[in-house]
Amino acid sequence: MNIVQARRKSFNVFLVMPARDSERIGSAMITSRVLPVLAACTPQLDEIENLRIVDMSIEPFPFDEVRAGDLVGISAFTSVALSAYELARELRQRHGATVVMGGAHVKSVGDEPLRLQCADAIVKGDGEVSWPQAVRDHATRKLKASYNGGLVPASAFVRARWDLLPHLDRYVTPTVQTVRGCMKSCSFCSVWVQDGRKPRRAGDDDVIAELQYLYAAGFRLVILADDNFYPYSVQDIARKAPEHRKGLEQGRQQRLQFLDRLANETPPDMMFGTQIVMEVADDEEYLRAMNKARVYGALIGIESVTQEGLDSIDKGWNYAGEELEEKLAQITEYVPFVLGSVIMGLPGNTPRSLRETIDVVPDLNLAIGQFPTLNVLPGTKDWFNIKKGIGPLRLKTFGAPDWVREHLSPEEIGYWLDPTNPRIVWEGHPHFDGPPGERELLDITHRAWDEFYTLRNIWRRKEFLPLGSWRRMLGFIILSRNMNNRYQRQGLAQEGTVSETKSKRIARLGSELALRFIRQRPQAILPDHLLQVT
Repeated sequence: MNIVQARRKSFNVFLVMPARDSERIGSAMITSRVLPVLAACTPQLDEIENLRIVDMSIEPFPFDEVRAGDLVGISAFTSVALSAYELARELRQRHGATVVMGGAHVKSVGDEPLRLQCADAIVKGDGEVSWPQAVRDHATRKLKASYNGGLVPASAFVRARWDLLPHLDRYVTPTVQTVRGCMKSCSFCSVWVQDGRKPRRAGDDDVIAELQYLYAAGFRLVILADDNFYPYSVQDIARKAPEHRKGLEQGRQQRLQFLDRLANETPPDMMFGTQIVMEVADDEEYLRAMNKARVYGALIGIESVTQEGLDSIDKGWNYAGEELEEKLAQITEYVPFVLGSVIMGLPGNTPRSLRETIDVVPDLNLAIGQFPTLNVLPGTKDWFNIKKGIGPLRLKTFGAPDWVREHLSPEEIGYWLDPTNPRIVWEGHPHFDGPPGERELLDITHRAWDEFYTLRNIWRRKEFLPLGSWRRMLGFIILSRNMNNRYQRQGLAQEGTVSETKSKRIARLGSELALRFIRQRPQAILPDHLLQVT
């Protein structure tokens, strides 16, 4: 026997998605995408006894199963960074686990988890290559402090292992990704910074295989969780010099071919939602292809109904005023279920313009709406501008637990480390500055949510939405109420409430109803071979 092999110890691998207390309700509207992908990338080593995926919105972390030397991979968004760090501290200090942290937050803040002594290693960039290497290095006791996968080529993408995700029946909709990257560069968005501006397309065969498996698992609505489902717009192609257009035109044709396969190789009662830029309004051929492929829903970043608001976030290529209404009408002719996102509190917003926004939104014929207050995510253009003193906004001074202050200076403490989780993380707004201005902004934001999601307004939308059966109508009402209850609450009130608050009970009930009316029973035997890469 090889002496080195004999000294290797067996260990368990845990892949974890943290969740805030308010989101831990035993079910979820949307699956994590990263966890089943990382599970597919985890090498099959003799030392690994068990691989366990834990989505903490579905179940608590099983601390009693962790042994010293086990490997825990934590993927975190900035919104749950503090919860992720506290979980990591407990795993390392009390259970002797080795913790590797990655995800969108680590992509933006780099070695912060290491400096806080919350991780033994970090994974920056895409995980398809760096995570397997970290697992192998842990097995040989050669774990490095940092791994950087960069932007892996599309050829390195893998099919998600949905068969390894426990409690799959506790999700309303799963996520499948067909393309990473976005050619746009909105100042508030971290997608193009983290995933690049050059689209990277997943293999069509892999996407179709995942969708066929998910249909067998009972899903009839799937979210195509792309950074931009329309990565090659006719406008972007036209802006390029003739010698640079060929590749983009070829990419657009490949997307049309994919949509044709989506239409013909997935069951006819399977529908899709996605995220797309509004420029698709001028590409009727692409819209027709989306409709034929049953991509009936799309998240569209409206951001502002005024040109001043759009100009303040480098989104001058979007539409405002009457043109906005016209373009949305062109889109909804083919993609009827539009989730319109309007950001409240842009530097170009005033109290008057936001109140006018609330009055204009009903005329846009949106199926779903969301009205987040302006956030400033680390790694974005807005973030770096604030750090450089460019523009009117400044980041507030934030609180943090004592253990954070032991490792970071006050200048290094970001809002995600503040236990009170403030919603307004900036100050110096031209029209919403100071506590009175913030209160006014939050009051207007509450009004936007409340008016859009009254039962009367939800019911009115059946006049322009092709809902068809009573079951779909009821599912739409449940989905709408869930959207309001869960996403209006995020950040508008401080965290730290009792675990069984009224809002949490309502969220749990709404999710259970959505599972009942949107999901179908899975097949007795699932076609797991569709998730295996030969």
